Amino acid sequence: MSKGYTKLGYVSGETGSMTSDERWSGFSQKLSNLGIAPPIFIQSRYNFDAGMQAAKELLSLSDQPQALFCANDILAMGMMDGLRQQGKKIPEDYALIGVDDIPMSAWPSYNLTTIRQPLDDITKQAVDDLMLRIEDERDANGDYLLVQGEVVQRGSA
Repeated sequence: MSKGYTKLGYVSGETGSMTSDERWSGFSQKLSNLGIAPPIFIQSRYNFDAGMQAAKELLSLSDQPQALFCANDILAMGMMDGLRQQGKKIPEDYALIGVDDIPMSAWPSYNLTTIRQPLDDITKQAVDDLMLRIEDERDANGDYLLVQGEVVQRGSA
């Protein structure tokens, strides 16, 4: 948004996936808090072919976003390739961002801007919680762990 994009889109993972639902909720809520119009929602799945299909769906829309937040990197890379097959340029025509910072996202052919998840921190907190449960012989209490990711700025946005 600091780049001036005002028409945004969200390309989701599987329907009913807690991860996808939470990412959608967080993204749309943040935009609402900033006074930005609700994003265009494209239902998809967490795989490359689904990203290719989502690109076709995007191009069929009469009101298209300038920038797309994709629920994971593989989906974003499929979206990127699907758009390129139709002659679109990234980021000139569409800016894209993914989530996970998988190694392929840094390949020159993708150069995908992404959100890196702090997996070491998540793992440590999960193990610490598990050890407390074992030591105290208690059940899970339903606490929800929310950690801040890190934007890895590359060439797609």
